[in-house]
Amino acid sequence: MKLDPENILKTIKIPPRPAILVDLMEEHKKEDPDVKKMANLIGRDIGLSAALLKTVNSSLFGLRSKAASVQEAIHFLGMKNVMNLISGFALKSAVGDAPSSVERFWNMTESVALVSAYIASTLPGIQKDEAYTFGLFHNCGMPLLDRRFPEYGNLAANRRTRLTEAEDERLQTNHATLGYLLTKSWSLADEICEATQRHHDPSVFTDSNCASAKTPTLVAIATLANNAYRTFHKLGNEGGWEEDSPIVLDHLGFSELEYEDLRESAHQKLAEAG
Repeated sequence: MKLDPENILKTIKIPPRPAILVDLMEEHKKEDPDVKKMANLIGRDIGLSAALLKTVNSSLFGLRSKAASVQEAIHFLGMKNVMNLISGFALKSAVGDAPSSVERFWNMTESVALVSAYIASTLPGIQKDEAYTFGLFHNCGMPLLDRRFPEYGNLAANRRTRLTEAEDERLQTNHATLGYLLTKSWSLADEICEATQRHHDPSVFTDSNCASAKTPTLVAIATLANNAYRTFHKLGNEGGWEEDSPIVLDHLGFSELEYEDLRESAHQKLAEAG
């Protein structure tokens, strides 16, 4: 019996936006937001504070000065950028544990996000925090599928097509759709929502009707960051890399040689980060 995609979606719980994000966004929307109050809200959560400082002080993130406190991180990056980062840090606890390969998934996701920030630092028009946040969120639908479908780990590992195509065929939904629903419900920026939905869709690079000009750039950066991570760890390329890499490099204005140099530099920083 064929599964109904709408019914399948109803059986997958999209985690609600964490309370700290609701509080931060409410304060940030005020005509004169209290930055100190927002810093104190973040500071109350030791895990979020530690994750923020660890990330912004990483060599891949590339701040000129080390941030010793949440307030210093806000001073260096601005509150909007810090809120982007906090959204990403809240994701892991909100999504919760999935039954298979949990730590490996999150370790990869965090590394890809940092490499995305590093690549963004070499480009105009995209802030590091935007690329980092998208790097964290673009695959956020995967643990939701992993939790719902016991066979998901085998499906993701043993496929010959793009992951979203294999998911649609077997599960009648895919992680990009679920990721879009999550990012929309969390009120993330339109370009992050759209890029999450379309990060396996090569037509995003030729579509003049994207919600934001940043959308294809975010997808391109994450595509390169994933490739840099996978080549560093000597993993196989994901389905679609061979076909998509020319248009991705062209969109970002990189030659193959320039990207090889950038990837090597990212590899060195990944090695330094351990």
